[in-house]
Amino acid sequence: MMQSFTAMARLLSHLGDQLISSSAVALLELIKNSYDAGSKQVEISINQKKKTMVIKDRGKGMSKNDIREKFLVIGTNNRLIEQKSIIEEYKQLELSNNESEIQQKMSSRIPLGEKGLGRFATMKLAEKLLMVSKSKRSSDGALLMVDWNQCRNDSTKTLEEIRVHLFDINGEELKNKGYWDDITPSFTLIKLYDIKDFYDQRIWDGKKFETFYRDHFMKYVNPFRPNKGFQIRLEITSESGEFFRFTPETLDRKLLDQAHYKLSGKIVGKDLKSSYYIKGADGREFEGELNTYLSDLQGINLVGEEDFGPIDFEFYFFNRRGDRLKEIKGYTKVTDIRKLLDQYSGGIMIYRDNFRVLPYAERGDDWLDMDKEDQFRSEGIRFNTIQTVGAIFITTLFNYNLRDQTNREGLIHNSAFNNLYDALRAVLKSFKAKIDQYYPKGHKYNAPLTTDSVNQALSPLQSKLESIKNNIDGITKYTTIEGQDFKNTIQSLHNDYIEFENSYYQVRTAVNELEKRVVEIEGKQRMVLDLAGIGLMAETVAHELRSYVNRMLGYLNDLQKRIPSQKEMISLLISNTKSIDSVISRLDAQAITRRRAKSKVRIVNLIEELVSSKREVWRQEGTREININLKFDAELWLKVNQGMLVQVFDNLLNNSHFWLIQYCKEDEDFLPVIDINIYQSGILEFSDNGRGIPSIDSEAIFEPFFSRKKDGRGLGLYIISDIMSFHNSEISLSEEKNNYGNKYKFILDFSNCRIN
Repeated sequence: MMQSFTAMARLLSHLGDQLISSSAVALLELIKNSYDAGSKQVEISINQKKKTMVIKDRGKGMSKNDIREKFLVIGTNNRLIEQKSIIEEYKQLELSNNESEIQQKMSSRIPLGEKGLGRFATMKLAEKLLMVSKSKRSSDGALLMVDWNQCRNDSTKTLEEIRVHLFDINGEELKNKGYWDDITPSFTLIKLYDIKDFYDQRIWDGKKFETFYRDHFMKYVNPFRPNKGFQIRLEITSESGEFFRFTPETLDRKLLDQAHYKLSGKIVGKDLKSSYYIKGADGREFEGELNTYLSDLQGINLVGEEDFGPIDFEFYFFNRRGDRLKEIKGYTKVTDIRKLLDQYSGGIMIYRDNFRVLPYAERGDDWLDMDKEDQFRSEGIRFNTIQTVGAIFITTLFNYNLRDQTNREGLIHNSAFNNLYDALRAVLKSFKAKIDQYYPKGHKYNAPLTTDSVNQALSPLQSKLESIKNNIDGITKYTTIEGQDFKNTIQSLHNDYIEFENSYYQVRTAVNELEKRVVEIEGKQRMVLDLAGIGLMAETVAHELRSYVNRMLGYLNDLQKRIPSQKEMISLLISNTKSIDSVISRLDAQAITRRRAKSKVRIVNLIEELVSSKREVWRQEGTREININLKFDAELWLKVNQGMLVQVFDNLLNNSHFWLIQYCKEDEDFLPVIDINIYQSGILEFSDNGRGIPSIDSEAIFEPFFSRKKDGRGLGLYIISDIMSFHNSEISLSEEKNNYGNKYKFILDFSNCRIN
């Protein structure tokens, strides 16, 4: 009697909830489904309070019949068949001069899915699924409802006993609600209920979502070669009602272009063809070609299933020492560079058809064993994961033997993968050998000395001393023997002594340089301590002064009533006293006890009050009047620390005032103007009509202790930048230039603090 297999419902739990390792991997599966559907973007919305997630795309969608015959069938092979068809079609083509164009066209058509299991990623994310979809071919849509609880690991039901609900839904009704239109007459919307992750605001706050978006979403789609035809958007409504939106960004090529070491190229079979760039600590730069036959690979036979196919690669290596990172231009602070490197470093990522293959180069994943050995260490650089931003690029079309594991956690570890591992390590070894040619170990060059230099200088001393001692002991054996052995020993002793002398000289040089640095740092430290002391004193004094000023205002108001004949004079005194109170109130607002508190602030009111106070102070000083234009297109409310924000605009106004008055002294006809433009988006522009900031200074103005003022401390813009970072905001210098050819406009981005 013929029998057939049946399956328990808990099988779906193994394929979805248990097989997929993380929420990040599950989301990537759903995003790839939207890409395969031909959508130009996918929108993901999370509502923490309702514990729901919505994934929507404008792809080709599904009809009721598609859902019944494909979505509800486990392990469908329609995409695998489509893949094989495209591969066969490519093989039939005659490759000509436009081979790369044909490859690109064919690769863009290949679907990413092949196992027919991606839909079960929804089970990893939530308890229940509701899906609404409409295909171009169908006039009506379809609605599917699934309760994944029926398929839990402890379920005793068979698959045939699991009930799902599938309905027709009126297409015109969907159109009226905005689900589709005549231009894109298809869509898919998946709504997940009782989500298992992302809902707890104590864990998933705005900062955590931003980090998650940057660490995952911004690297899901190839950031090295951005695909502008597909975007991922993420929106969050928090449990408390706050709204966050994260939109696509690309990897800053400005950073990659300034990497200290670069290698890009292609591996085809055993042929490595690449271009390299090396910039040492001494400032020397080297470029060239690195074309090698990887004949040193032991036991490789790139035939049949062992062939991993051609790959392209881009590797960027950064020496993360502070003095080397300062060589990179275009960033406000070294910490900004470190933040970007933290985001994208981690080793060598893998992208198939422009989509990330996880978990390669995730935190803790050292799949090329870059951190475990010292064989990738050269003079001034070590190719470890934290210093590496890189990727290899493969396709389904040309790297068919590199297949994904069923759990979506990397590639199957077959012979092709092992050969890929060996080939990439050979690439790194070849590049290291090239660096060693220019900077052999022990090579001495005139580079900035740091504490690392001292360690490098001290490290050989112990071994050299031991060598000298051993050679001296060896002399005893040969004192009665004349001949070549004795002469060799004496020569060895002499050579070790010379090396010891060189090492000792390097130590002395490093220590002398460090002494200079210590004096410089101590001077800056004293300045910081002085400022801290002034700040603590100002906090106390400001509080007391406000009490005195308030009592003075009370006495003056009383006098104005009692002496009507002096009303005008007393009114002027009251006005001046209120001006003093305004200044002191801003100082009092900086008190440590108030600095962390954030409140709802109408930015226009804050700046208007500050400008009014400044005008009065400048009038008292008798300086030239400055015209301050404040423009805003709508109300803008921010959730910020008011005292800190006052400090931001106080510093900006003081800087502009100082330099504009200097220009007034040079040109009596000069009419100083400050422009402040506020936009509803949270962007604020601050500029004046002075000479602006020369390009040579524009890279350093946000660094501490940089100033062009004669007695300037150089902390104003640094403090502003720090305050902006505290508010998850940013200040930058616009690339626009004035009539003097200098940059002149500051851009303050408060969009993350904006209250709708």
